[in-house]
Amino acid sequence: MIYEDADATLLRLFECFMEAAPQLVLQLYIFALSHSASPDVYSWTELIQLVSMFSSLLSMAWALASYQRALRYSLEDKKNMTICGTAVQIIWRFFDIGARVLALGLFASVFPTYLFMVCGVHYMIMFTWIRFMGTEFCDNQCEEFLYNLVLGVLFIFCYFNPKDSPTRRRFTFYYVLSFLENSALMSLWFIYCPAHVTYKYPAMFLQFLSFVLGLVIMIIYYLLLHPTKNITVWDHWVKSR
Repeated sequence: MIYEDADATLLRLFECFMEAAPQLVLQLYIFALSHSASPDVYSWTELIQLVSMFSSLLSMAWALASYQRALRYSLEDKKNMTICGTAVQIIWRFFDIGARVLALGLFASVFPTYLFMVCGVHYMIMFTWIRFMGTEFCDNQCEEFLYNLVLGVLFIFCYFNPKDSPTRRRFTFYYVLSFLENSALMSLWFIYCPAHVTYKYPAMFLQFLSFVLGLVIMIIYYLLLHPTKNITVWDHWVKSR
């Protein structure tokens, strides 16, 4: 029964990112266009859109943390996540995904056609990377290939560890690439968005702050709240006390 729960949470995770994540980018795109027309006024429709985007973002963060929690419960050789660890992981993912969606949505409001090109190139890089990782989730290569295809979609928005092995270098590669992409997307939006847009500077600050907070909270999680707490930097610090 525990294994079935883990599989069910994985399916919900994939469904969330293949449906809710693109819809969230679309919602932000529509919001950016509609609010640009009346930058000093927030209508009830726009407020409802903001609440909807917040709940969608929270649901994606919840789906990621729920799967990690369910997966550890299903594996006898893995320590379980604490409630505090789960909560912190939800917050980490909330800011992490939020920064990415904000960059994609705002960029789309100025360059809607080029967004597909950006996501397509990113997807191909991620899919190729996942294939080189040599994941071993499915029983045969055909199913594994399809699994990797779906993972590539998820990797457009955030990093998901597809293989039980040290993740530090993979996290570093993904976040460096994401930072460069997000910075380029936000810079292009900032330069080419309509002159009357009043939230240019707040949006730039919010996107950067969200990305940094996601990184900081992720580091806190792995140093203090991860079930194994086996990070070398943390071990050295503890031994030096």
